[in-house]
Amino acid sequence: MDIVRQIINNEGTSKVKLFIYLVGLLYVLNKSKQLTLFLFKVFLRKQKNFAKRYGEGSYAFITGSSDGIGKQFAIEMIKNNMGVVLVARNKEKLESVKEELLAIKSDAKIHIVVADFKNSNNPEFFKSIMDQVKGLDISILINNVGMDYFNHFDKIDDTTILDHIKVNCLPMTFLCRHFIPLFKERLAKQKKKSAILNVGSFAGVLPCIYFNVYGATKAYVNVFTRTLVSEFPEIDIMCLNPSEVSTPMIGNRPPDVMTITSNSCARWALKDLGYESVTAGHWNHKIQTELYLSIPYFIYNYINKNFVAPEWFKEREQFYNKRK
Repeated sequence: MDIVRQIINNEGTSKVKLFIYLVGLLYVLNKSKQLTLFLFKVFLRKQKNFAKRYGEGSYAFITGSSDGIGKQFAIEMIKNNMGVVLVARNKEKLESVKEELLAIKSDAKIHIVVADFKNSNNPEFFKSIMDQVKGLDISILINNVGMDYFNHFDKIDDTTILDHIKVNCLPMTFLCRHFIPLFKERLAKQKKKSAILNVGSFAGVLPCIYFNVYGATKAYVNVFTRTLVSEFPEIDIMCLNPSEVSTPMIGNRPPDVMTITSNSCARWALKDLGYESVTAGHWNHKIQTELYLSIPYFIYNYINKNFVAPEWFKEREQFYNKRK
């Protein structure tokens, strides 16, 4: 502070130089504050005690939980003494996940719901799901189910486009519609908070070439979630917008400097639940997000189009051919 006073009191310091200096000082202080806050959140802030905050013995309802990030969310919930409702279309996979969870915690409370979210446009679809969990004390809703496709828009068939909209948008929307009234009632009667975690993507934050329909559906997830945060402050609502995650959806790409494991994605996302309304989750993805948002979009787009996309096309072509 003595240096600042000397500069201000120095008669040789022009008003322009003083202004530039003060602006620079404020910028540095602001960035230092942001860095300090980032380090605190990543390394020092403790995860909420879910059983205590949301209710001992209550359940986390997790869509798309037969593999990938959804399965890892289930594992983390069991480790945090929560029950889980596993929801996906493949019963055999769900039973396999259930066995894995029981191996972690033999007395874990696990409920299975078989549902194919490509049927989300059926008016009776969500009623059937809610009937199957009636009577369970569900305190956390994790809307994780999703699908992606990476290609030129004019090469994507109509069915794939419709499936993207049905799977990526409708389940989250209507499950929130069904659970929010229950969560409000739960707070009034039990005095316990509830939570909603909607899984978006960085592709829904900043347009990424060839993630056209997928990115648009994830932008919907992001905007929808952020409006709910304002409408229902009594519920812990958060949108997770990760970058690349190694999951079956992208052919289990090996983790690297940009790609994290599904376990890391789930674990780091849950560290922010109850604190943040929007997060990239893992510290790696938080840094990536800040970096990408700080550079001009035309540079980001140029790099993606000319360097990243060609590699992804090769990778995805191999993956799509294996699925046929």
